[in-house]
Amino acid sequence: MRRARNKLWIAYPLLATAVLSSTTGCEPAPNPPQPRLADLCSALPVADVQTTYRRLTPTLQVTKRLDVSKLHPAGMAACHYAPKDDLGGVVLSVPIGGPVPEVANLIGGRRARNSQDVAVDSDKAFFVRAETESAIAVDHGSTQFVLTWTPLLGAPNEMATQQQLVMLASAVAKKLPTDFVPPQQDIARECAGVRVAEHIVGGKVVMARGSANGQTLNCHYLGPTGILQASALREADRFVDDQIRIMRTSSRNLVDPPVAEDVTLMALSTSSMYIEGGLVDCCTLQFQHRAVNDTIDYSSEFDSAQREFVASFIAAARDWSHRR
Repeated sequence: MRRARNKLWIAYPLLATAVLSSTTGCEPAPNPPQPRLADLCSALPVADVQTTYRRLTPTLQVTKRLDVSKLHPAGMAACHYAPKDDLGGVVLSVPIGGPVPEVANLIGGRRARNSQDVAVDSDKAFFVRAETESAIAVDHGSTQFVLTWTPLLGAPNEMATQQQLVMLASAVAKKLPTDFVPPQQDIARECAGVRVAEHIVGGKVVMARGSANGQTLNCHYLGPTGILQASALREADRFVDDQIRIMRTSSRNLVDPPVAEDVTLMALSTSSMYIEGGLVDCCTLQFQHRAVNDTIDYSSEFDSAQREFVASFIAAARDWSHRR
């Protein structure tokens, strides 16, 4: 089992504006303000990402997530552009809590090998090429954003060039406001019924992020000390049945009693919340708690708070599956 517009304002030609002013004595109307970009993912069309891969790629899906980062303890609000198997792809992310003093530190810092300062249009940026990924971090006004690129399954030696990442970052910079702040609520309506106990994330949920499409459902929640992640991946019924059979016959860590008759879940860690499973006639499931702000992962046996979170997400996944 796997582990989850701006409207263009067309101005009148300059000559026509000058004629209007001279003949009527009226000042030309100012251009209306640009609508605010609230969706980070709309700053980077999936078609632009697709062109950075040389070989014929599987269809890339866009999912909204909350990611942990060893380099930014508060976490990142992210858009993942990846195939269904989630192996490889591009991640566009912004640091939660605002910009950091040195943008290079978001991708490893100036001591990273194969790194250098670059320019993205008029923005200062920093590029790193590692063995398994390329990344660029951009200072964009009071906003900072990061693009990471990893090869897709089946093309491990393919790697994006510095020029490709600069061009991709330029496309983002043209659409992303220089004062962009990720919204506190940017989550699919399918997640509305999911219940998060405050003590699991160290207090009230301060950001909820997630998305739903025909293949995946993601519901992520950020609190002062942690991120709760829940995801469902649609699979063929036979595949889900096989995974459930394997878990039931070989695992000693099944969640018991089951959350529901058509659900099998298996705990994969004794030191943190990390659960995988399957929902009959639907999908594979994954639940995880990830610590932020230099705290420790939520550690407990499958308690009532985890059960409520998991059960409410499974109900949401069941409804999502039936509607799609």
